Amino acid sequence: MLKKFKKILFYVSLFFLGVFAGIYFFFPSDLVKKLINVNQDIVRIDKIDLIFPFGLYFSGVDLKITDNKTAKFSYVQLYPSLLLPFTFPFGKADLKISAVSSGTDLKTWLSLIKKEQNFNIDSINIKGKIELYEIPLDKFRGKGEVFLNIDLDQISEIEKSFGKIEIFSNKLTFEISGWQLFEGEITLGETEFIGNIESGVLRIIKFQSKGGDIEGTITGKINLKKELMNSELDLVLDVKTKIINLPAQKFKLQGRISQPSISSL
Repeated sequence: MLKKFKKILFYVSLFFLGVFAGIYFFFPSDLVKKLINVNQDIVRIDKIDLIFPFGLYFSGVDLKITDNKTAKFSYVQLYPSLLLPFTFPFGKADLKISAVSSGTDLKTWLSLIKKEQNFNIDSINIKGKIELYEIPLDKFRGKGEVFLNIDLDQISEIEKSFGKIEIFSNKLTFEISGWQLFEGEITLGETEFIGNIESGVLRIIKFQSKGGDIEGTITGKINLKKELMNSELDLVLDVKTKIINLPAQKFKLQGRISQPSISSL
């Protein structure tokens, strides 16, 4: 019986080795590159290589974020789970993505689930740093490095999501336009944010900034919505700003992010 089992194991291993070798030596990298570069107004790559057994290495990646903003990555690596051939038919796929540029060194783990005809992100884990200009924010443009440690689940249904967010930066500069509360440039000094998400509610454990145009703390919660700018704020800000020569103030910020209301405390 043992001899028969070893024989079966040998042939199974030989089969998978043959499949891996076939993919590695005959992978149509030029064809895949041409297919991706068809939409050069969105993404463009210089070269594709295969990483054994199923990984892909994209070098010279330009990713268009907005009409006038393009993120340039030295390389992006994509590693599907080794179990992908078995989980994909059941509507589940796990991926690891590494992205490196002059200001970004990011590792992301994604779990995708199929809903109707599309695959949606169900959980995400992000670690590393990212250059702020590469983050697609609607009314904000910025620069500076942000260090991230994010672990979120069920984000395909944001109102049911849960997890944790940790963000740290030494210096950030924002250029804000078209926002009700403020327009112009703001520089933040050493900034730390720690929050927990449960049932789609982001509760701020710690939000503190010092050494910039705005210093102080923020406490409270944000009810997250599928459209981020429609998320509902319920925050207390205890801050001092150098933008306007006023003493430290404490006030409440409520309502949708796009049109918040403010009241003194």
